[in-house]
Amino acid sequence: MNVRKHIIVLLVAALVGSSLAAGCLMHSSKDNGVIYETWMRAGDMQQQITTSNIDGFIAWEPITSKTSLSGTGTALAYSHTIWPNHPCCVIVISDAGLEKLDRNAVLGMVWAHIKATRFINNPQNINQTVHLIATTSSCNDTVARESLKHITYTSTPSVQAAREVYDVLENASYLKTNVTALGYTSVDQFLNHFVQLDYVNEVEHHLSENPNWAPPPSNTTITLGILSGDSHKLAFQMAENKGYYASLGLHIVTKQYNSGIDLVEGFKSGEIEMGYCGIAPALLRSVNDGIPMTVIAAVNDEGSALIVNTKAGIDSLSDLGGKTIATPSAGSLQDVLLRELAAQQHLRIEIR
Repeated sequence: MNVRKHIIVLLVAALVGSSLAAGCLMHSSKDNGVIYETWMRAGDMQQQITTSNIDGFIAWEPITSKTSLSGTGTALAYSHTIWPNHPCCVIVISDAGLEKLDRNAVLGMVWAHIKATRFINNPQNINQTVHLIATTSSCNDTVARESLKHITYTSTPSVQAAREVYDVLENASYLKTNVTALGYTSVDQFLNHFVQLDYVNEVEHHLSENPNWAPPPSNTTITLGILSGDSHKLAFQMAENKGYYASLGLHIVTKQYNSGIDLVEGFKSGEIEMGYCGIAPALLRSVNDGIPMTVIAAVNDEGSALIVNTKAGIDSLSDLGGKTIATPSAGSLQDVLLRELAAQQHLRIEIR
């Protein structure tokens, strides 16, 4: 009798074990009609793709060029092929910052940004630009030079570009608040307030008349949020390197963040007044959380890429079904790009 009971217990245990195993296999099975998205710090993505914990990622330069040139990943699609001429980063200032800071200080920030952007875009300065990327982004000159091929540095923001981002966020069901709840009568009215051209236009006008023009010194301290490990903020670094801020008496105190969503949280908590930030997270948090902020300059267009593990069996975009792709966060520009890519390939997104 005891032997029979023991056999029954073993049989039951075996059946339960088989059921659990089947359940695990079923849970771990992958749907080829789905791209599985996971969120992680962009700085960790190269290591994670190397250990095959993810099949690929979408991140910013120079992380993408560094990974592809190392041989551990392949650039399957640059962001300009997913969304041509898409906007990326912008300079954002909180309403509290606008109220607190002297207007000449804000004008000075835009002036320094435009001067630095012009310097970067001058082919005669390529070696200095490459060296600055390499020294500030922990990469070599080859990676820095490659990264410049995939990014466009700019300064004039666009309401139309902001509208495109707004529409993508809305189609992804990320926008949970109607702009009427924020006191606007329409999306157009909101965006025309969100994107301000006054500062850029004023600086561009003065520089067109006198290339040596500069706004009056303001002797002001500004807290500025930046993203860690990216070269999209290159104009800020170049302006600092060239002494543009110091020439106006501007003292810039920086605070680094892992993603644009985190950076915008810095506006909400009041720990920063301005930031170099993706337009997508700025729009998202401005609408959903009512964080009052304004875009006062564009920073760059494009500059991201989909990098896939060389061992993941992904030879084309049609192979992405059932694969796990990392992006920095929900609502990041890279997350938006992944969703655009999934729609183009008639795939769904599931979060893991």
